Amino acid sequence: MNKPLITACLMCTATAVAAADLQEMGDMSKEMVARAVTHYQKVGREQAEKDFNHKSEDWYAEKYFLHMFAMNVDGTVWADNVWPEFVGTDFTAAADFDGFEFGHDIIANTPQSGEVYQVQLKFMNPESGDLTPSVGSCVRADAQNILCSWANG
Repeated sequence: MNKPLITACLMCTATAVAAADLQEMGDMSKEMVARAVTHYQKVGREQAEKDFNHKSEDWYAEKYFLHMFAMNVDGTVWADNVWPEFVGTDFTAAADFDGFEFGHDIIANTPQSGEVYQVQLKFMNPESGDLTPSVGSCVRADAQNILCSWANG
């Protein structure tokens, strides 16, 4: 087998694995945010804020650093159990490492109907510091609050 063909095959394999990982990341984040909305509606914003800001097994998984994030529709972050320094910040102009303004995008595109809005971006892996794909699944828990679950590659 010649060298260019081997390189091409390896690149195809890496892409397929990455696509499978992205699908799994999306599925996991959708499942977590669905549980989070149910929890929020059951216990209310105040208790949900306390719960979503802790790395309990309900709201954090080591695989893909799956975690919870929440903000008001004005962009003020009130929960992030992996990046606590984001709590209290304005995410309306937050951008990923490619310049995609995902904060504004999430606020503008998460449906009022309770359907999941999914977004993919490039973010820093919390453990390695490497730039990796990140998948977020976001739902409006009510008229004023958006809950997201994020998975980082």
